[in-house]
Amino acid sequence: MEKVTVLLADESPLIRTGLSMVLMKAPNIEVIHETGQVQTICEAYQRLSPNVVVMDIVFQGETTGLDAISDILEYDHDAAIVVLTQDDQARLIQAIYKLGAKSFVPKNTTAELLVDAIKKAADGEKTFLPGIAQTLADFSTRNVDDEPEEMLTEREFGIYKLIAADRTTPEIAKSLELSEKSVSNALYNLKQKLGLSRTTEIIKHAIKHGVISLD
Repeated sequence: MEKVTVLLADESPLIRTGLSMVLMKAPNIEVIHETGQVQTICEAYQRLSPNVVVMDIVFQGETTGLDAISDILEYDHDAAIVVLTQDDQARLIQAIYKLGAKSFVPKNTTAELLVDAIKKAADGEKTFLPGIAQTLADFSTRNVDDEPEEMLTEREFGIYKLIAADRTTPEIAKSLELSEKSVSNALYNLKQKLGLSRTTEIIKHAIKHGVISLD
């Protein structure tokens, strides 16, 4: 069997080091690149053409791992992406599934299950652990068109409206008297809850639900 080459992306240097050591011990797996910057993931994929991307979706700033997944799959529809994260909210799992990632693996899983997911992803297989598969099944029976004001916290909804009005993070932070980090964290959370990844999607979502108009 040829080696499965892996691009590893996680904001934490400690986690990257640990994962790299674990994967290097696995037969026929080679980590060829590591990055802690979400903005560099797609560029590294284009440059190195790894068999599998193993990545978190939590990164500081406005760009999220969901954005990186979208960019990679836009460049290569057949890209094999394994999401490894500790955040297991139902909407996030559904968003990752809809985007086209091959697998969602919680960070508290075993090394064996992660290695198995990577090898299956390299072969083009989608694998979702039983608990994750059940979450997807349960979520599909819920009303996904709930109003954003009901789904978001008061702060998140305020930021949602300002993002929909094309305000920047510094502008929102100043308007709401928050730190830019607080705004970025809330933006990340609301994107997950609504299953959105880009600012343009937030604008469309707000128009659809009557939060803003085109007038």
